[in-house]
Amino acid sequence: MTEIRMIHKKEMKEFLESDFFKQSPVIPISTRRAMAQVDNPNAEEEDTMLYLVFEGEQMVAYLGTFPDKVQTAKGLQKCAWLSCIWVHSSQRGKGLAKTLVETALRNWNQRILITEFTPQARRLYDKIGVFEDLGVLNGKRYYCRLRMQDILPPKSAFWSKQKPALKIVDALGNAILDLRFLFKSKRLRQQQFKEVRQINADLASFIQGQLSDYLFPRSVNYFQWMISQPWLEEGKGENEESRRYHFTLRVEDFKWQAFQLCNQQGEIQAFVLCCRRDGFLKVPVALYKDATVVADFIHDFCDRKTHTLTLYDEDIIEHLRLKGLYVKSFKREYLSSFESDFDKATKRLKLQSSEGDSAFT
Repeated sequence: MTEIRMIHKKEMKEFLESDFFKQSPVIPISTRRAMAQVDNPNAEEEDTMLYLVFEGEQMVAYLGTFPDKVQTAKGLQKCAWLSCIWVHSSQRGKGLAKTLVETALRNWNQRILITEFTPQARRLYDKIGVFEDLGVLNGKRYYCRLRMQDILPPKSAFWSKQKPALKIVDALGNAILDLRFLFKSKRLRQQQFKEVRQINADLASFIQGQLSDYLFPRSVNYFQWMISQPWLEEGKGENEESRRYHFTLRVEDFKWQAFQLCNQQGEIQAFVLCCRRDGFLKVPVALYKDATVVADFIHDFCDRKTHTLTLYDEDIIEHLRLKGLYVKSFKREYLSSFESDFDKATKRLKLQSSEGDSAFT
């Protein structure tokens, strides 16, 4: 018999202590991610965060939701992002994914949002028939270093056999590319920047002054929560929990850092949150008075450990001096199941690339 069990915010800590969570060969959420969800400033005690499908005592599918609030023509409304979805290989093709999404829709009063989805997932959402386009972020991806040993071997058996040679080519090519750091103009020498772990009163005042005209209203508390509770952890290889979790939990190189940027007079010019995961750098949060200040910071932040940079802020992209070996244009689409709640005024409000859970992963 198929059964869907729901886990609410108020039950999450108890769920983490349950025998099921400790013993199940597959877990629907990591401990780190679950505890961050519990502290989400936009989540309420009764909010459903997990939907688990059981056949008898075996979990065969699950879906996660990420509570949020959005500005609509009807005012500020509660909503949720689809956060993750998994179906056991033996159960695929039975419509469980569709059932899970439809259950979440009912549970969240038809207010579900989605971003960063695969073409296969898009076909599922189109089949459900309630999701419409909400908006698009235009971005660019900068490829800064050679990575042929990672990119080519999965494409064919021929390239797989050439991996040792590709490593040598990468090493030689990147050694030449690294010469650019010897001549790199450090514009940040004319700025003051420091890592932020705790938002003080001055920075809080600056942040509050930059938060108007956003579709998803944020608060100082929200950004402090983001800084304090990353969902990933740094570590080599798998651990006991990551082996049971089908999404990313551990990465070998992980930096989750917030920065305050000031001019020579000590006046705050920008607040940025950077995430670097195994060489992939993104900037999910950038609040600023002048995009040039952030662009210069990102240019100098890209070091030998950064092989790919992804940005979705068009003003920062326009002022960025980093060229990269190759630059590719990207689009991030946003879907909503309650499109009729957004009028022309709310659709003009700005999106940040931190919306949903994409910033954390």
